[in-house]
Amino acid sequence: MSDYVLWKQLTRTDFNSMHGTASPFGRGGGARHIALGVSTRRFPIEQFLSVGNRSRLSIQVESKNFGSAPLVFASIPGRRHGEWMIADQLKHRHPAWTEDSGFPTKYNPANPPVILVFRTGEKFHARLATLKQLNALATELPHGATQKGITPATDVMLSNFNVSPVDLMSSFQEYLTNFPPVTFDPGSLEDAREKQLAVMVRRQGQGSFRKALLSAYSERCVMTRTRTSWVLEAAHIVPYLGKKTNVLPNGLLLRADVHTLFDLGLISIEPNERRITISKVLQQSPYRGLHGRPVLQPNRASAQPSADALAYHYSRFRK
Repeated sequence: MSDYVLWKQLTRTDFNSMHGTASPFGRGGGARHIALGVSTRRFPIEQFLSVGNRSRLSIQVESKNFGSAPLVFASIPGRRHGEWMIADQLKHRHPAWTEDSGFPTKYNPANPPVILVFRTGEKFHARLATLKQLNALATELPHGATQKGITPATDVMLSNFNVSPVDLMSSFQEYLTNFPPVTFDPGSLEDAREKQLAVMVRRQGQGSFRKALLSAYSERCVMTRTRTSWVLEAAHIVPYLGKKTNVLPNGLLLRADVHTLFDLGLISIEPNERRITISKVLQQSPYRGLHGRPVLQPNRASAQPSADALAYHYSRFRK
């Protein structure tokens, strides 16, 4: 799981619970928690939290200006089919949801508060909004149908709430952690060879897309200026998502090793100056010589890399 956001529009009962004004004997909010509901396909909270077999876990969650603090998520099996909640937000209110952060002192049913918990890789971030603020982001967060949800966090959402997206290297490391082990089977060598060749073809780039990039950059790597076409690959700036991403403004012609480092977010291109940026991870490597170097410009304007695509990649670059 990469960049996701959980949101919950607070009911009056939630609000009263957080202020200690609900009934201490049930009848709404006596436990001082924020009710989230059961895990469903539309609200996959157990996947969002990576709970495994646990029914209670404490997660360190960052706020915008007030440091980090734990949030305790808990599920009660016998309560409403295993309803999940954020426990005890009276005595242990998260700093992102306090009056210092703009949390209201009175409940306004016309514009109720909305709590948000972003997950970027393995990090969590708490934010506060109102219903009207989210209505302004209606195309980014489909909150209208229900009072809660979990959805991928777009760049617009992350930017609006000042949350840094997960870097590409962290995404890759998370993928490796969950990748199933492979056993060696001599009987499948021929099949494995065919798969390897297919991977090489895909890696170099699908037919017309790679040919277009070879032509646009005169068969030279945009970073190293290498001219050996057999090691030049069609790299996607925004990751490949079908034919719609196989367009020249979303492509770069890169030498194979540089392509790998670009995909990992260890090499990027500053979107305004169009200069190569090298991660600190590579500072002691031969690639440090590329840092600050201008990228090769294509031979026609229609092949210029998209500024938005470069900004997307740069935001996920491991500095």
